[in-house]
Amino acid sequence: MLVVKRPLTTTCGYSRANSELYRLAQWRALLGRAVILPASDEGGPMAIVDVRTEITGVVREVVAAKGERVPEDAPIVMLESMKMAIPVSAPEAGVVAAILVTEEQIVTEGSVVARLEV
Repeated sequence: MLVVKRPLTTTCGYSRANSELYRLAQWRALLGRAVILPASDEGGPMAIVDVRTEITGVVREVVAAKGERVPEDAPIVMLESMKMAIPVSAPEAGVVAAILVTEEQIVTEGSVVARLEV
């Protein structure tokens, strides 16, 4: 799920939020997963990106912690599948907003294991 946060401002009776919703509707058609929310307290645009597994396996280690800044392709979680250790990596650089799995938990292909603020 992609969550886009934007400030809600208006100029001359025209709502920028409506323009953003139109653009997000286009993205939703392409991605099938976009939501608009108010901007963060820091003031700038921000997105929440899901970190998904590509395989079914068992979570062996949670490598990153909530609040930790991670670069693109950094391992977030280590899975074990067919006796191999397979990292689930950050799709983009960002800050870990949430870890949604625990060690020894079984996950299936496409499961969301973490969320990043980018």
